[in-house]
Amino acid sequence: SSAARTENLNKVRTSPEQSPTGDANGLRQWRFGPFVLDRVTRELTRDGERVHLAKRPFDVLEHLVAERPRLVARTELLQRFWAGKEVYEEALTRCVSSIRKALDDRDDPPRYLETRWNDGYRFVAEVALTTQLSDPVPTANVEGFQVTASWWATGGRSTLPVQ
Repeated sequence: SSAARTENLNKVRTSPEQSPTGDANGLRQWRFGPFVLDRVTRELTRDGERVHLAKRPFDVLEHLVAERPRLVARTELLQRFWAGKEVYEEALTRCVSSIRKALDDRDDPPRYLETRWNDGYRFVAEVALTTQLSDPVPTANVEGFQVTASWWATGGRSTLPVQ
């Protein structure tokens, strides 16, 4: 029914930070070195190839890039990404280690993430911001309709029947 389709389409809506056009300022991607951190698809790519990064390390990396060049305190990261959970600082250390591994950031001095022991982390690479879509926006099929970038742009009023 039409009501069921509308309800299902509403389920695939996301917050403005995760819309195909990016955040409230239209920011979609951060580019640094050979990497692209895409806020919409929530993917990290290197030279166009997807790099595996679990959800929490992706979120921490996204936050560090967004906050550059500010030093982000370890306590801030623990409160923001592990709020309400009993964790030890080792969890954050492991998370940052997985980010470094994904970025192949083993140089001294670091190319991407600087560590200030007992203080926090700073993203140190030059970053290019883009609001342009360099790749096609992925689509999703929901109840016989194809959800595309135009759907996002029109607030859910534009759908295409799946062929």
